Amino acid sequence: MTEVFAEPLYRRYYAPRFSIAYFFSLFCHAVLLTMPFFLAYPFHENGGIWLKHDTFWEQPKSAYLYKAIVVLQVEDVSGTPGEIFYSTIGGVNALRPRSFRTAIIRSREIDNNLDGVMDQIYFSAIFPLSANERVYGAHALLFFNYTLQDRVKINTEGMVYAGHDSGLAGSGLFVNGDLNFIQRYPIEIRGESSTLYGDEPLFDEQTGSTQIDASVIKNIVEKYSRRLYANVRMENTLSIWSRALDVTSTTDKQFNFTLTLNIPEQEVRYIPKAADVLKDGWIKYLSLFVVVSYLLRTFCSFVFNHQIVGTRVEKHWYRTV
Repeated sequence: MTEVFAEPLYRRYYAPRFSIAYFFSLFCHAVLLTMPFFLAYPFHENGGIWLKHDTFWEQPKSAYLYKAIVVLQVEDVSGTPGEIFYSTIGGVNALRPRSFRTAIIRSREIDNNLDGVMDQIYFSAIFPLSANERVYGAHALLFFNYTLQDRVKINTEGMVYAGHDSGLAGSGLFVNGDLNFIQRYPIEIRGESSTLYGDEPLFDEQTGSTQIDASVIKNIVEKYSRRLYANVRMENTLSIWSRALDVTSTTDKQFNFTLTLNIPEQEVRYIPKAADVLKDGWIKYLSLFVVVSYLLRTFCSFVFNHQIVGTRVEKHWYRTV
């Protein structure tokens, strides 16, 4: 014999209201609707079915603002300490008239993959030295414009500190590092672009000083580090101190400070919009709902087939509506 057609056999279970089987059915339906919510908590890193924060990757747009402060720690042949100071911010130079010295500044932005987003920023400052000057330390602050424009649209002024001190006189300091976006809290998504700390500049360029009179690098770094929301820092730093080979030379010398900043992709934490929260929550709930529904249906089938709770059974060769 050959099977030419088949129909499933349906069993329907009936029970009066307020019976044990009736309340058992209500309990199973309640478990089916609520269990996915409870299962979401231990299995999701955000601690629940609702997405509190999320991340995305973006290579930021960064540009050198042509604002820099460089300080060299020097000694003369008699061991008297001193400093050489230079800033591309004209008003700041007036704060250090005795230690001010003009330097040769070079900078350029490099787009290695030609995608319109800069991958590296190069900065160099060359200081002329007199015959009796020895450099034992170099410290610099550079300021950058930092922009994210994918899911989160923000613009901020970032600052990078680079420095090194040595017991040996040097002829140059070469620093290479990554310009990273450091967050203490997730960023809220807004429709328009926002500027972080736009009303809290580190410098009042009209008066040539900072708002807290931070003409020393240490004080500027302390004010910058107090920005609680987010800031830009240099990390994964490699520094090379080039030793001065002939410290007894009577001819004029120079000190070369070089900084190369890499701009990698950043992982940005943000607070999603309500639509994204609902979409993510529905995906989580539905995925768990399918699993719970299958397991619960198997359990109910066992209970009713074996008449663990009393019901009236009717069989149909087709499914009735």
